Amino acid sequence: MTSDAKSVTDYLKDVPENRKAALTKLRQLCKEVLNGYEENMAYGGPTYKKDKGIEIGFANQKNYIGFYCLAHGVMLWVIRYRQ
Repeated sequence: MTSDAKSVTDYLKDVPENRKAALTKLRQLCKEVLNGYEENMAYGGPTYKKDKGIEIGFANQKNYIGFYCLAHGVMLWVIRYRQ
């Protein structure tokens, strides 16, 4: 589900209460871990951008929370972090 919010803070204000804590935690983790990334709103959801463009995004979808990893290096870090 896309949003017209201009900031991630505004985006999070509009998500359902039962998902707000999870999405807020996801944002917090992105901001902690993704040093040097710029937080934006793009394609209707929060994104994290570095030199080459958007590398991470997440969104509140109708039936789930989507997490989108578009950079191989970041994907490897996520796999190592979860172990």
